[in-house]
Order: sequence, then C-alpha cells, then structure tokens
Amino acid sequence: METGKVVKYIRLSKKIKSGNVYTGILSRPAISRFEKGLSDTTTENLFKIISNLNVSLDEFYYIYNKYNRDNDYDFYN
Repeated sequence: METGKVVKYIRLSKKIKSGNVYTGILSRPAISRFEKGLSDTTTENLFKIISNLNVSLDEFYYIYNKYNRDNDYDFYN
C-alpha cells in the first residue's frame, strides 16, 4: 500500500475528518492526490499527519506492512 492510502484507511477507520488531519499541512488538492497514492509528502509532514491521527510510528508501520511483523521488528526490540 502507498503511504497516503494507509493514512486514508486509518483516518476513515477512526472516522476523522480530513480537515482535522491535514489542516496547515497539505492543501485540499494535495490531500486528494496523497490519499489516492498519486503523490507523496515529506517525512516531516508525514510525522505531523500520523500525530494528528493519534497513532504511533510503530502502529503506522504495522498497518503499512499489512499487519505483518517483519524480522526487523524483532531485531529492534
């Protein structure tokens, strides 16, 4: 999954409006392209978005990997 699609999935599953996630970070057209997987954003913006979704980077990574832990996860822990 592309990053934007994962963000959209989390946002919709938590029933959060896009304005509450992206205000001051991305413009309306940029939000649309990002959530469709047509464009990316900066790492700094992604961290802000993840924070606004109230998920940790670990949670985001887990969902991004389709709920599969990889061997690197065990290594880091």
